[in-house]
Amino acid sequence: MIFIKRLLYTLLGIFLFLFETIGQEKVDITTCDASNSGVICVSPTDTLYEVCVKLKPGPSPEKTYKISWGDGKAEEIKLNAETTTRHIYDLKSFLKDCNDPELERSISIKNTNPDNANDNKGFILTFNKKPQANLIVKEACEGSAIRFENNSCPSSGNVSYLWEFSDGRKSTDYTPNISFTDPNQTYSVKLTATSRNCGVNTKEASFKMSKLPVASYKADGYTVSNTDTVVCMSNGGILSLDGTISTDESYYEWKISGGSYSYLEGHPGSGKIKIKFNDSKEYTITLIARNVCGNSKPFICKHRVVSEPQLGISPQNDDCEPIKYKLANPNSQATYTFNGNPLGLNEIKEAGYSDTPYIIGATLKYECGVKIAKPDTFFVRQKQAVKITSFRDTTLCVGANAVDILATPNGGNWTGKFIENQKMFNPKEIGIYEIKYSLGVGKCATRDSVKINVQGINIVANDEAICQGLTKLPLKATPGGGTWSTNVCSGCIKNDTLNTVGLNNSDFKLTYSVTTSIGGGKSCSAKKDINVKIGRPLADFDVSGGCSGASSQILNKSTGASAYEWYLNNETSPFSTIQSPSFSLPKGNASVKLVAFAGACHDTTTKKITVSVPPEPFDINLDKTIGCSPLPVTFSINTTERNDLAYHWDFGDGNTSDGYKPSPYIFNNQTTKDKEFTVEVTLKNTCGEEKKTKKVTVRPLAKAEIGVDSTIFRCSPARVKFSNRSSGNLGTSSWVFDNEAPFFSASDTLSHIFSAKDSVKSYQVSLIVSNSCGNDTSKVAITVFPENVKPLFTMSTITACAGEPVLFKDATVPKPERWLWKFGNEDKAITPNPTYSFKDANRSYNVTLIAYTACGYDSIQRSIKTTAPPEVSFKLSNQFLCQDEPMKVINTSGPLYSFVWDFGDNSPHDSINYSPIHSYKIEGPKTVKLIGYGNTSKTCKNEYPVNINVRKKPTADFKIATAGDILCSNQLIRFENLSKDATKYKWYFKDGHTLNAANPEVNLNAGFHDVSLVAYYENNTCKDSVYRDNYIEVDTCQIEIPEVFTPNNDNIGDFFTAFGSKGLKKILLLRIRNRWGEIIFEKKDFEPNILTEGWDGKVNNLNMPEGAYVYEIEAEFIGNIKKQFKNNFSLVR
Repeated sequence: MIFIKRLLYTLLGIFLFLFETIGQEKVDITTCDASNSGVICVSPTDTLYEVCVKLKPGPSPEKTYKISWGDGKAEEIKLNAETTTRHIYDLKSFLKDCNDPELERSISIKNTNPDNANDNKGFILTFNKKPQANLIVKEACEGSAIRFENNSCPSSGNVSYLWEFSDGRKSTDYTPNISFTDPNQTYSVKLTATSRNCGVNTKEASFKMSKLPVASYKADGYTVSNTDTVVCMSNGGILSLDGTISTDESYYEWKISGGSYSYLEGHPGSGKIKIKFNDSKEYTITLIARNVCGNSKPFICKHRVVSEPQLGISPQNDDCEPIKYKLANPNSQATYTFNGNPLGLNEIKEAGYSDTPYIIGATLKYECGVKIAKPDTFFVRQKQAVKITSFRDTTLCVGANAVDILATPNGGNWTGKFIENQKMFNPKEIGIYEIKYSLGVGKCATRDSVKINVQGINIVANDEAICQGLTKLPLKATPGGGTWSTNVCSGCIKNDTLNTVGLNNSDFKLTYSVTTSIGGGKSCSAKKDINVKIGRPLADFDVSGGCSGASSQILNKSTGASAYEWYLNNETSPFSTIQSPSFSLPKGNASVKLVAFAGACHDTTTKKITVSVPPEPFDINLDKTIGCSPLPVTFSINTTERNDLAYHWDFGDGNTSDGYKPSPYIFNNQTTKDKEFTVEVTLKNTCGEEKKTKKVTVRPLAKAEIGVDSTIFRCSPARVKFSNRSSGNLGTSSWVFDNEAPFFSASDTLSHIFSAKDSVKSYQVSLIVSNSCGNDTSKVAITVFPENVKPLFTMSTITACAGEPVLFKDATVPKPERWLWKFGNEDKAITPNPTYSFKDANRSYNVTLIAYTACGYDSIQRSIKTTAPPEVSFKLSNQFLCQDEPMKVINTSGPLYSFVWDFGDNSPHDSINYSPIHSYKIEGPKTVKLIGYGNTSKTCKNEYPVNINVRKKPTADFKIATAGDILCSNQLIRFENLSKDATKYKWYFKDGHTLNAANPEVNLNAGFHDVSLVAYYENNTCKDSVYRDNYIEVDTCQIEIPEVFTPNNDNIGDFFTAFGSKGLKKILLLRIRNRWGEIIFEKKDFEPNILTEGWDGKVNNLNMPEGAYVYEIEAEFIGNIKKQFKNNFSLVR
């Protein structure tokens, strides 16, 4: 019986599978817009393009598919139901390559099961570029064809091109060559790129043909003498040349001949250059202008360079006897003076004794102006005797205080050793010294001198040291005969020997004193202190000043030492034995070793030193030294950068920079005159420093400024006085009064008359000033009002709805300064363009404008009528709405001129459908509004709103709450409702059951059951349903226990066991008892329906006799239901 049931289920499943297979097609794939193939147009920004496809599974039971996207990428997808998926194509390389017009991608999907090879589908996706028109117009010269390059993208494929020229000609060539005739005309061209699939794009350009250039230049920095252009060396020999006044030029070539010169600004290819001439010669300057069409004719000018003349005044020395003065080498063109009086070229002047100087002057007029010589000044005075009055020959002790030195008359000069500040003699060293006092020079000089004998004692005594443990220290000093003393011990010095026994100090002082006679009953005394150290020596020192060619000084910091030996660079002989010697080394690395001695003890230390050199002389390089503000200057120096040097730049304006080469610096001149900056560069290290300065001259920019007396607003006719407040070393200025011819004036004030007849007129007054740095223009507008006023105004409508804003716009000429509006007898306004709403409907109002200008006023009056807004209303077909549910709106208004429906969900307003149908995508409270307009304007309107509530659309869903894949027919089955956004439910079962509970419980007969659920709101609205075919399998859950079994090894009934339907899951216990109730067999937890499981009729491998036995069975059914069975059965052999 169980076998027959299984067979029926299997046949039913095969039939259903065949039925489904025959009724469906294979897997389906389309784009989300339902296109199996087609063209996608992409723009240059679509580098990553997302494609959406819709997938529908085929009838095969295996639902795993592989999608190949055609770009080398694939993915597997479990496709149990219709769905959509997306894929991003990387189009960067395709979009960059303009030679590739389209890109194909073959999309396919197939079942991964080899047995379902026919369950597949594919289509071709084609990407086309949207056309991007682009063109280049090649430069062309007059008389030659112009080549128009087509740089459009894509450059091939299904794109056609149309060239349209401003002279009416057209071309469809990809790259046309067209000739044009007029080089003075500006032409235009439009390129249109048209794709067969992806639209149109255009690009336009303007162009002209080039002409041969014409060279010309203007010069600045010369004077005119007898029609010659003269460049003066007195002004630096500098000439500025501006070739940018040439026409149709692109490049420049300057050629200069006749003498030596240099470029201060620009180079031979610059449009503007500045030249410094070095020779007094005639120079030829040639300018050739160039462009793509060729070279101009040379533009040639000659310029004569004139040097500054020499005036021939030789310096005259002071004299002590009267002389006869005559010019030594006079210039015949110059004018000379002697103490302000004329002096002839060969004239002789008597110069006698005088307490005031004689002054020789000279001037010379030449082509570059007036040369004024530096005056020559000299004295003629009698010779004077001098005498030293402070002392005559004398003797002083060395080291005594400095003594005053005096002489008559004053004004002379002291010479000799140890003279300090021309006032004192300082006896620093022993010796005989002569000091001299002199007055005058040459044959007029007089002198006196004295000798000073500096005597005294020069004590030589060095610090001493003794090793710890020794008791006797010999003391040495010269000259002899003196005495030693100390305050650290009493009686510890005997003659020239120090006894150190009992001394606690390790470092103390001794004093050596000596006295000697210097004659004449005078004597000189001297003392010298030395330090004595007891202990072991410790060598230590520092070296300062490690500079090549200079003395390096050693600072000996040793302790406990009295003698020293110094060694250089591992030499075996010391270079010095004094305490702190000095030495000089070449540039590079060196080592210094010190051995410090204290009697028989010594200590050694060595140090490495680096010897540097001071910075070498240098010069500053500037790319320009003079120019207009703001002036950028690039700096450098003509030496190689060194790591041991510090570089400091001072730009002369408070700003500085550190480093070998500063960034280009901009000099500014905000004054009205040339401004000079001193740039100073300092190179410094421990060995010294070098400084260099250069001058930079910055010229001011011309600055135009107009002053206006009184006001710039006047009544016609108006006389206006202007002032010229410009700055920047200016000369004559140019005034332009509106469109009149320029008026040149050097005056600081001038007047002009302006007039206006019917309307306000604005006059543009311009002041143009210039200097060597360029031009500047200042402008001011003078507004002149006519005497008459013409009031005018416009209204936004002549018929207005009551309450509708109406705009009144002033149109008066000339434009008023003040306005007064009167709106009937209601309100007033004083703005130029007021907006006003009239209160009452169906009336006529008078509107008056009074317009006031600075020179008069007048008024005008107009009428306006008012109407009433329309009445609007509507009703809804359904007050209970759900998402996506159509709602019929019934318009019950009277005739409207126009209307707008606003559904309150940000959807587009509807002004077409009189009674529209609308649905909502989002739930919540909404306001449906009808706006009706009258016949005047959109502001004449009325509104009728209705509030509604849109409910969220329900989603029906459920599951079985009772556990188990198969349920029993006698089991109560519970359903769990998973629906959302619903308040009412309806359940439908295959056997005809219908229930209204939210989570119902039901008994079902054995078999497969379909279940459907309908979820909705009150009033039977907003329904959603879900249907599940063969959703539940219900079994009878029966058990079959044999009444007889025959264990005779014929494979039929050889084991006693239990059989059952699908609902029987497990035999928890099988127990067999004999007729006396004894347990002879027991087995637990085994599967039912297995012929080889259970009791085989044996006990201890012995066949049991035929007869009656008792079974006890505990069985588990689906849903964890457990039941027990007990009865008799027979064993038959």
